[in-house]
Amino acid sequence: MNKNQKQSNGKHQTKRLIRRWHRRIGVAVSLWLILLAITGILLNHSDDLSLQKSYVDSDWIINLYRIKAPQNIACFQPHKNDLSVCQIGDQIYLQNNWLLNTKRQLIGFYQLADFNYVITQQDVFIYTSDWQLIEHFNLDNGLPGAISMVGTYSSKTNMAYQTQLLQVPLLFNIEGKTWLLDQELIWKVLDNKTINPQSVISPTKNLKEQLQQAYLYRQITLLHFLQDLHSARIFSLTGKYLTDLVALLLIALSISGLITWIKRNRKVI
Repeated sequence: MNKNQKQSNGKHQTKRLIRRWHRRIGVAVSLWLILLAITGILLNHSDDLSLQKSYVDSDWIINLYRIKAPQNIACFQPHKNDLSVCQIGDQIYLQNNWLLNTKRQLIGFYQLADFNYVITQQDVFIYTSDWQLIEHFNLDNGLPGAISMVGTYSSKTNMAYQTQLLQVPLLFNIEGKTWLLDQELIWKVLDNKTINPQSVISPTKNLKEQLQQAYLYRQITLLHFLQDLHSARIFSLTGKYLTDLVALLLIALSISGLITWIKRNRKVI
């Protein structure tokens, strides 16, 4: 084999190697582009698909975000061995069923006259016996002020009020004054009375585990996840550099493909 043949074979081997790697890189970049296309289509129709209202419940995806469930959980239970309402983080649950989100501290849960009262420092939520929300008092809707304490009337309460209080026996300490919410859902000021607040209880071990899992499963919406997947932010700093690498490879493939096409056309001409 002469020198020219060796050079020719070397060139052919180099070209074959370049083509092989060109195809492999092309396949890898294509898969990434397909992922971008699919997530892009889903994000474009996020409202139609209600992605903001759906949550990721995969443990390994949640672990990618390094989210941890709070250890401190406050529960209120009107009657022993009955339903309890608990707050974990910014979420409030009826047993282990999500009820609402709020950043305000839960301070009470009462069941009175076939109604359920869930009370935070700035909210009074009133539900029916089957947990349909019928009224929500807050600072913008009827609540006289921030609630520092809620509870039942004390045995020391003046007898003149007891008939009225027994109908809806909840008293609220609002900005230093004692308020009563009557059966017609009208707020009335009373003379300062002694209030027996509800005691905070800790959940059982089983309920605590259920609440922590439920909390984690409501942290990442599908919309948030798809946005992070589309931009590779889900992989943190690695995702940022991975996106840069794919972009550079795509540029290299485009340039090399264009050069190959020009060379082939020149040979044909």
